[in-house]
Amino acid sequence: MDGLRRARHLKEVFKVTKSRSKFSPAVDCLSRMTPAAEKFRHQLQKELGITIGPKDPLVALWLAQQELLEELANQKRVAEFEAVLGRNQTAWTDQAKNIAQQSLFAARLSSNESLQSSQFTLALD
Repeated sequence: MDGLRRARHLKEVFKVTKSRSKFSPAVDCLSRMTPAAEKFRHQLQKELGITIGPKDPLVALWLAQQELLEELANQKRVAEFEAVLGRNQTAWTDQAKNIAQQSLFAARLSSNESLQSSQFTLALD
């Protein structure tokens, strides 16, 4: 449901009248007013034909919803990051194992070469 339809619904539910001064918002919205919130407030005023101040419950509800959506988006980004990090950790572990095996193989090869060289030297003596 978009913002204007939601506002119309709230207007019906709360039987909003032109004298909205009797309503007080649960949260002070002035500190959280953004350009998007101002735009929404002006759209409501134009669409509903009533004066809607920055402390109006409809604006407070819209701001709370926007904050919730932002928080959910942040949680989704964190979850995606953690998933990618988990995959990377698996890849890094596999790479570390491969490097360790290569290092052990190189050490073993060097050791064998050293033994063969020393045996060849002993054989020459």
